[in-house]
Amino acid sequence: MDRNPGAVKAIRAEGLYCHNSKARVRAAEDALGFPIVMNTVDAVMVMSGHVLLMRRDALPGKGTLALPGGHILKDKTAQDSIFDILRNKARLDTPRGGLLANRLCDRKVFDHPERSERGWIRTEAFYFEFEDRPKLEKKSSRPRARPCLSGCQSPTSPQTRCSKITSTSCRVSFRSFPTTMPRS
Repeated sequence: MDRNPGAVKAIRAEGLYCHNSKARVRAAEDALGFPIVMNTVDAVMVMSGHVLLMRRDALPGKGTLALPGGHILKDKTAQDSIFDILRNKARLDTPRGGLLANRLCDRKVFDHPERSERGWIRTEAFYFEFEDRPKLEKKSSRPRARPCLSGCQSPTSPQTRCSKITSTSCRVSFRSFPTTMPRS
């Protein structure tokens, strides 16, 4: 513990966050008289054999890599929420209609009550597959750069960037993924 005090501090903060979160949910469940299920969405976005991951900026898991996702907001459907998250968090500028019609290959719910340390969290995962490319673009150094995942070869302006959408066949199925993660 003396060798890496930063890691120890991060682990303690993570544990405290999960403990407090679970306690708040438990108190609300006791008041209501039934279990509360938190609803979230995640995007599995595959291009040229690569999966898009983002670095988490908040607890739990601050600093770790994760799929783009988040909680379903009030008055939103799961589908609306995932598109908002892709536009706002991942800064994806592919039109919503193109993602839905040509890229969305599958959706699956993962809802085991013990899937998360924070309580019963149900997530709906959306699987998107994009055209393979011989070379993926490097991350831009511009702070507000948006990834272009829709198949455009050389975006020129914000208006025409990512306007070319072509359909693709899905080669991966959720049936190949485990429904629960092993506990350590």
